[in-house]
Amino acid sequence: MWVLPRTFEVEMANPKGRVPRHSQRPSGVTYRRIVVPGMDITALGQNDEVKLTTPVRTAVDIARWHGVKEGVVAMDSLFFGKLDAFKGGIHTELEETIHRLSGNRGIEQAREAFGQLSMLSESPYETLVRLLLRRVGVVAQEQMRIGKYRVDLLWGQLVIEVDGAIKFEEDASRAAQQHIHRENQLREAGYWIIRITPKEIWADEEKVLHRIVAAKRRSEKIGPASVEALPAW
Repeated sequence: MWVLPRTFEVEMANPKGRVPRHSQRPSGVTYRRIVVPGMDITALGQNDEVKLTTPVRTAVDIARWHGVKEGVVAMDSLFFGKLDAFKGGIHTELEETIHRLSGNRGIEQAREAFGQLSMLSESPYETLVRLLLRRVGVVAQEQMRIGKYRVDLLWGQLVIEVDGAIKFEEDASRAAQQHIHRENQLREAGYWIIRITPKEIWADEEKVLHRIVAAKRRSEKIGPASVEALPAW
């Protein structure tokens, strides 16, 4: 599951909803005063000795306790790598879990996160950039195909590539040439390209947003695209 690593504490709940005294709590553990029903519990280990909340319940609780942005990242991660045939069931399970927890603390944040989730995101940073754009009223197209190339996010004729660190371990020269060729093809098709790295997002979200908006203005001056962008999914 994707999370934003602001803290590294483990969150736990006693089966009876009790919270131990501060002197009895191990370091790095936060206790929640909740009773988790059996339907929201799964188990790991040879004898199912490790109990934990299901991925769906975990994503909902992340939104409830840590905020909408964190919740959207967690919810998006539930769909990553899943076949389309299973995505509808995950979406329904999220909706039903949120409804079942109506009246509980933070549930409005979970509802808001649910309303902003995407089944197409391929990384937490892609999700964060999408949410940044929503902040200024922009709903970017996700996972679009331009010719033979798939792009992360598309805003008009602006291609927004996230997770831009390129790995050239095996054949650096060939990988670099392929990357340059790809970007040249996109530019020749009438698209402007901006690359955003995770480091930039963590450092200053507002600066990233300003960069994207400035790039969008530049993209509007290059004339109409010669290749239509189509959904890649």
